[in-house]
Amino acid sequence: MLNVAKRALEIFKSSEVQEKRQFLSFLIQNCELQGEKLEFSLRSPFDQIVTFANQPTWLRALEAFRTAIWQIPGSISPFKIVNYW
Repeated sequence: MLNVAKRALEIFKSSEVQEKRQFLSFLIQNCELQGEKLEFSLRSPFDQIVTFANQPTWLRALEAFRTAIWQIPGSISPFKIVNYW
């Protein structure tokens, strides 16, 4: 899904009309024309990808947590971060 989101513009530009229609149907929902403005919402999980992409602080924290070196120190504490960043 992340690869599709990352390549969405490229996929759209290189597609035929029917494929573009299918691709848009895959990505968006609740399309409405409000005057000259198109209102829509993204389907899941693309809505979450956009939300998280707009929160770089959260992503850095997730990356630090994901790549931390973990140690199990017996029964005192289930997990302890030994080294991060």
